[in-house]
Amino acid sequence: MAEALPRKVTMTKCWLKRFLVACTALSLTACSLDFLSGVRPQPAPVPAKATVDPANDRAVAPAAQAVPSAVSLPAAPVPPPPAPATDAAPVAPPVQLAPLPAREQSGIAPAGDRTSALVEKPDFSYHNATLAEDTVWRGLVQVEGWVTVPPQVTLRVEAGTTVRFVSAEGGKGGLLVQGRLVAAGNSDQPILFASAFRNSAAGDWQGIVLLASDKKNVMEECRIEGAVNGLQALFAQVTLHSLTLASCETGLSFRDAFAGIAGSGVSGCSVGVRAVESELELRDTSISSNRQGMVVSGGSLYLASATLYGNDKTALTADNTRLQASGSSFTVNGTGMRLNGCDGAISYCRFLNNREAGLHLVGSRLRVNGNDISQNSGVGLRIVEGGNVLWGNVLAANNSHDLEYEGAADLFAMGNWWGETEPSRIPERIRILGGAGGGVLYQPPLTLRPQFGF
Repeated sequence: MAEALPRKVTMTKCWLKRFLVACTALSLTACSLDFLSGVRPQPAPVPAKATVDPANDRAVAPAAQAVPSAVSLPAAPVPPPPAPATDAAPVAPPVQLAPLPAREQSGIAPAGDRTSALVEKPDFSYHNATLAEDTVWRGLVQVEGWVTVPPQVTLRVEAGTTVRFVSAEGGKGGLLVQGRLVAAGNSDQPILFASAFRNSAAGDWQGIVLLASDKKNVMEECRIEGAVNGLQALFAQVTLHSLTLASCETGLSFRDAFAGIAGSGVSGCSVGVRAVESELELRDTSISSNRQGMVVSGGSLYLASATLYGNDKTALTADNTRLQASGSSFTVNGTGMRLNGCDGAISYCRFLNNREAGLHLVGSRLRVNGNDISQNSGVGLRIVEGGNVLWGNVLAANNSHDLEYEGAADLFAMGNWWGETEPSRIPERIRILGGAGGGVLYQPPLTLRPQFGF
């Protein structure tokens, strides 16, 4: 028994050593497997906070935490935290957003969408022709090159007619009228003058030219689109009613002409209306969304209930013109109206929300009364020299000054309303430029806003 006891003790120690060796081996094997499988002990993730997207100022939800799957993939390397910003550290450029699609202009086809509108058998077809007698157009008319209406010949275009022009011999097509043109559509069946494409673009064809025609030319319920000059009158007379011009380089062009225009509209042109030494009367007509609204030199211009809206530059520019403007609106343009060397009157018009000046007068002699000249991003009324007199106007809430004046003589501006400004602070709304010596006589001001009944 004495010999057996040490032997048992020795065997127990041996088995204990073997057990410890086995445990150690299992632990090392498990660690090796973890290493090979890419498993790492990860700290608990910190909850993400909602942020604000600076590009569109909307809340961005925190990214969703990935749910571990049954088989773990190797973890992506974690980049080091960014270095703290210093004054010398470069600033990351702002996020560049995708550009917005270009605004489609009325009547101008997108690139690639230039489908021909010509047919094999139109009702009338011409190739550089001159009409020999009075003619009536109806249905579909196709003109290759030019059609000329000579003196003593009348061309009548019936309601619902479509006239399309095709270039010929390297030149753009058009209609030349030396006799008389009567194009009478109606609201249900307007007349269309356009190019050979279903979607005309500016400059596709030359346009309609009235040359030395003092007959009773009439266009009613017609649409002209895609021309160099939609309608050009040279030493001619014309009456236009419910005429629409769209997507032309110049919508209406007059030189030494007489024109009465009512209920019409010009839009999407480089220049809406251009007139030189002509007599124009516009009533209830819209000149909108052009690069330049109206450009007038010499002659006379009468505006009544006209709307000049959304023109990129100046809605109306006139030089040395006799002007009468009443009940018209000049809003959301570059500048509402700019007159140089003009005389006449501007009454009961609105000059609102223009990006630069509402009304700009240079060397002119005008009666300016009963107008609302307010809320323009630049100056409300800017006057340089001239003999203008202002009364009964609203001159208020313009971003820069309500009135800027530069001249050697005093400007008479009595009896206007300057908003809720205290009378003692009205001079703060007036800016004197140039130091020529002239001031603004604004006392007494109106104490109540005038009611125009626009």
